Amino acid sequence: NGCRVTAAILRLVPNPTTFRVALRFIKHWAKMRGVYSNVLGLLGGVNWAILVARVCQLYPNAAPSTL
Repeated sequence: NGCRVTAAILRLVPNPTTFRVALRFIKHWAKMRGVYSNVLGLLGGVNWAILVARVCQLYPNAAPSTL
């Protein structure tokens, strides 16, 4: 379920605001380069969210622009 996954990810990241800003940029970047699509076998929304969440955990004090 998407709502539960989103809530779980937000509980695990140290700074939800930084996570949201970074994820929004990463999704935009992926769409512009054509690498954002579950249908084509590429990474989709939840996959990108998990990757960004992990980076946010590794660098908890980093600004969204440096992630």
